[in-house]
Amino acid sequence: MRVCVVPAHRRDLNTIRPMLETVRRALAEQGVEIHNTFFDVRQGDSAPELGPVGFKREAFGMMEWSDLLLVLQDSEERSEGMLMEVGYALAKRMPMVVAVT
Repeated sequence: MRVCVVPAHRRDLNTIRPMLETVRRALAEQGVEIHNTFFDVRQGDSAPELGPVGFKREAFGMMEWSDLLLVLQDSEERSEGMLMEVGYALAKRMPMVVAVT
């Protein structure tokens, strides 16, 4: 199974990274392939060059081959990017799980 994981808000990457790494590790132990723009796109030097539109294209591209969208909701904040990804998943009839902590 391939899962695209998105945090529900925009924060400093150093704040989001521990939560994403924990989820990534736990899913990987179960044989789940996980992708997230923070790990898959922001690791390289191309992220600043992509800009917001290119970055969102990358996210939608990851979702195209994912089996599930996992939204991590750990505050009441929500980003426009996450809302677009949820809308895209709904339009594609992609299964979605919202994990609230």
